[in-house]
Parts: sequence; structure tokens; C-alpha cells
Amino acid sequence: MASLALAAVALAGCDPSGPPMSKDCGKPAREKIDWQSCDKTSANLIGANLRRAHLNYAEFRFAKLDRADLSGASLYWAYARDAHLAGADLRGANLEEGHFERADLRGAMLRDANMKRLDLEGADLRNADLRGADMTDTVLTGADLRGANLRDAKLFDVDLAGADLTGANLTGVKVGGTWGIINKPKALPAGWSLDLLPGYNGSDAESDAYTDLVYKKP
Repeated sequence: MASLALAAVALAGCDPSGPPMSKDCGKPAREKIDWQSCDKTSANLIGANLRRAHLNYAEFRFAKLDRADLSGASLYWAYARDAHLAGADLRGANLEEGHFERADLRGAMLRDANMKRLDLEGADLRNADLRGADMTDTVLTGADLRGANLRDAKLFDVDLAGADLTGANLTGVKVGGTWGIINKPKALPAGWSLDLLPGYNGSDAESDAYTDLVYKKP
């Protein structure tokens, strides 16, 4: 029976090894609140103060977090699929291993955020501030990054399949890791191109690998 229960949890997209639900789940938003493993699905948290909050494993699907202050917060393995985070302040936040598929992050401030292994498939990151963000192993397939500022961001083994980076600022972007950039984006800013990984013959029909983003004056 225990194995069946764990299987059910896995199918629900949750990590059974996560911490138990916080006793503060019913308390209102405030700085440093402990909402670990709390269910905030569809919650109205527009403009909420969640600075340095403990939000690991929390559920924020469809939640309204527009203009919320989440700077310095920890959202490790948090679930924010289809969440509304337009204009939210996530500077220095820990988003590692999170699930933000299809999230609305237009104009969000993500400067110096830890975004390792974050799933942003189909997310809207138009005009987002991603300066200095660590996006190692991040999934950005189909993401909209038009006008985003990625200056000095770390793109190690990032999947950009179908992503739109039209008008994005890629100055100082660091590309590295085993594969560099995995898969070709839908569009890059004017003058930018991708260099195929040396020794890679492109024989894998499902993916490509690129070693660097190169700017050539149009």
C-alpha cells in the first residue's frame, strides 16, 4: 500500500521527500513567512510582501502574484504552473528545480536569481530582468523572452527550443556546461547567431547543441 501511495504522489507531480506542511499555511502573507508545502492554488496575492519567505515545495498554480515582493525568497521545487507573476520582484530568489510552466512573468525582476533546473516551458518572460541569473539546466522551450534583459546571465545546458528572444539583451551572456545551448530558439536578437558545438555533427534529429552565442554587427 505504501508503494501505491508514493506512486500516487509522484503522478500528482509532487516530491514525496519534501518537507511536511508548515503550521503557518493559514497565516497571511508577510516577510519571512513559512509556507513550505502549503497549497496556495488560485490564491490572490497581488502585491503581497513575501520577501525572504520560505516557500519550498509550495503550490501556486493559477495564483495571482502580480507585483508581489518575493525578493530573496526560497521557492525550491515550488509549483507555479500558470501563475500570474507580472511585475513581481524575484531578485535573488531561489527558484531551483521549480515548475513555472506557462507562468506570466512579464516585466518580472529576476536579477541574480538562482534558476537552476527551473522549468519555464511556455512561460511569458517579455521584458523580464534576468541580469546575472543562473539558468544552468533551465528549460525555456517555447518561452517568450522578447525584450528580456539577460545581460551577464549564465546559460549552461539551457534548452531554448522554440524560444523567442527577439529584442533581448544578450550582452555578456555566459554559455557553457557540457552542451552549451541545447536546441535552436525560434528567434534571436538582430546580429546574434549560434555556433555549433565543435565536433557535433548534428546527427541527432531531435536536438542540436551550440557552444556559444555570437554577435556580429548587422
